[in-house]
Amino acid sequence: MNETGRMTGQQALRMKMKPELVLRIPGFEETEKGRTVVQYVLNGRTCEEWYRATEDKLLSQLGKGYYPVFRFSDGECYFCLGYRIPPPSPGQIPAIHYARTALSAFLKYRCYNTFWSGQPGYGYEVYRGHQWMELRKQFAGQLREIAKDGMIAGNFCRHHIRAMIDRYIPDIFDWFDAVDIELNAGNYIPFYFIYAVFLGPRRREFLENRKILVVTHLTPEKQERLRKYFKEAGAARIQFAGISRSNSMTDRIELLAEYEGVDLVLVGAGVGAANILNQVKPLGALSIDAGYVLECYQNPEFKGTRVFTLSDEDARLRAAALSEPVTAA
Repeated sequence: MNETGRMTGQQALRMKMKPELVLRIPGFEETEKGRTVVQYVLNGRTCEEWYRATEDKLLSQLGKGYYPVFRFSDGECYFCLGYRIPPPSPGQIPAIHYARTALSAFLKYRCYNTFWSGQPGYGYEVYRGHQWMELRKQFAGQLREIAKDGMIAGNFCRHHIRAMIDRYIPDIFDWFDAVDIELNAGNYIPFYFIYAVFLGPRRREFLENRKILVVTHLTPEKQERLRKYFKEAGAARIQFAGISRSNSMTDRIELLAEYEGVDLVLVGAGVGAANILNQVKPLGALSIDAGYVLECYQNPEFKGTRVFTLSDEDARLRAAALSEPVTAA
C-alpha cells in the first residue's frame, strides 16, 4: 500500500485528474456565456458528448432499479478535510484577509471544531467535535456504496469565483484514495450536470408521468409549492418524506408501504444526502441528490443565482414576462 491507501502501482487520483474541460452545457449556452467553469476530467470527451451520455444514462435508469447520484462540492470537502480559509479576492491584502477570516471563523462559527454549512433561508447543517469525526467515517462508507452503485457528481473545477473549491484541490483527491473510493469514467460526472439535467430542456422527461418521492426538510408552504410544481410538470404521483433542518447525517427515514412503485427519489439534505441515498436503496428507484434543484422548483426566483440553474429557455420566458405591459384591473 502507498501513502494514500491505494495498492502500489495504481496511479493516484491527483495524477489522473486534469483541469481541461470548459463546461458548455446544451441549453445553457447564452445564460452561462460570461462565466467560466473548468472541470477536472479523467478522459478526453467533449462536454456535450459527456453531458448527453449522462442525460441518456439517467433516463435509461428510470424503472431499472436503485441508481444513486450524489453531488460532491466544497461543503463535502470541508466535511472531509476540515475548514480551509478561501483565498483573498483581487485587490485584497492577503495578510489582512487571512487574519480577519481566521478570526471570524474561530470566534463566530467555530469552523475548526464544528462543521457548519448552509445559507440563510436554505438551512444549516451543523455537527460538532467528536460527532463530526465519527460522521466522517460513516460518510466515507456511504459514499463508497454510492460510487459502486451509481455516480458521484464532483464539483472539481476551477471557477470564476476563486473562493470555492480550489482550496481543497488536490488534497480531496488524496482523500478519495485514502478511503478507497474509486472515481472512474463510469461513475464520475460534473456536479453541474445534475442542475442542467433537472432544470434544462429535457427536465419534463424525468418528471412527466413519474411517481416521485421528495426527501428534504419541509415546511407546509414549501411542500405545497413543490406539490404544485410537480403537478404542473405532469408527475403521476408526488409524495414527501420530511427530515431535520440541520442534522441529516443522523436522520433515519421510514420507508412507508405507500412509497412502493416510486420511479424517482429527489433528495435535498446537504452532506447528509449520502445518508439518505443509502437508506432509500430498498425503493429500487433512480435516486438523485437534487439539493438546490428543489429550491428552484419551489421558487423560480432562485434560478440563475447559481451556475447552470437558469436555462436559456427559462431566461427567455423570464424576459418576456418582465416585458409584458401592466394593465389596469
